[in-house]
Amino acid sequence: MISGNKTWSQIAKEKMELLPLNCLISINPSQVNAYRRIFKNEELVVDNPLVNVGGPLSGLLSVHHQFPREDLLILACDLTQMQSIVLLELKNKAQQSPLSEACIFQSQNGIEPLCGVYTARGLEKLEKMYNEGLVEQVSMTYALSNLNTLYLPVIKEWEMAFSNKNTPGDLLENT
Repeated sequence: MISGNKTWSQIAKEKMELLPLNCLISINPSQVNAYRRIFKNEELVVDNPLVNVGGPLSGLLSVHHQFPREDLLILACDLTQMQSIVLLELKNKAQQSPLSEACIFQSQNGIEPLCGVYTARGLEKLEKMYNEGLVEQVSMTYALSNLNTLYLPVIKEWEMAFSNKNTPGDLLENT
């Protein structure tokens, strides 16, 4: 989607790079041609067709498969109101919690699994479960329930950062 003259993915990438972090864009095969017009090929990670779980979990496991030793800080591109200070807090809390396998925010509306840190150790655990046929659901909530997850509260000042775009009406709002 486009906000102003930038795609949501470009906006998310810019926010991640402020931390500073190396940034990759996880896409499904149907998005390759469109995203190659915007990003360098080496910035794109296409879902591995052998990871047959669908949804964001497919992207997460596909990136992990390509970078198995890396912890991943992920940000959904539809969180267009995300603030760098929130991402920095997430990164810092995850680094301060070496026993956690994932670190995500939780608001009164529920968990925010697409703004989180997933450790290489935790992703290896999920990949092993998948390979053994133990992934019963494709949801991120299910994946997190199988990890030692640190849940961070969304403070009032950050609530707007977790306002995401899901419907055609949402696209009409200013970002």
